[in-house]
Amino acid sequence: MRMNEIASAEDQLGLLRLIIDNTWTAIKQQADAEARQKASQPKPVKVKTVPKVKPAPMAAPPRPLPKPKPIQPLSVKTQPQHELLAKQLHHQITKLNKNISTQVPIGFTAPISEPHEKLLRST
Repeated sequence: MRMNEIASAEDQLGLLRLIIDNTWTAIKQQADAEARQKASQPKPVKVKTVPKVKPAPMAAPPRPLPKPKPIQPLSVKTQPQHELLAKQLHHQITKLNKNISTQVPIGFTAPISEPHEKLLRST
């Protein structure tokens, strides 16, 4: 169907104006509805990103202990305890006997006390 058949040029311009105005009104209503809907929706909450924390550096491993020095065997021959005591005792007895013999006048024999007597008999 042709426009020019229905109406004159002025009527055609009026019809075109009506179509364009209604189209713009519909688009405007649709835009307003979208704006209201967007405004009524809650705003998305921005999530703060936590910066990644670097782990603390690990401590260095402890230094290895120095190797122990090998134990060297003693080259000195140790005497048993009883032999060492016997030597010391013999030395003390001879020392006492010398002291006694130098203090006693010649021809006089002094009685030997009991502890000395036991020592003399045990050797």
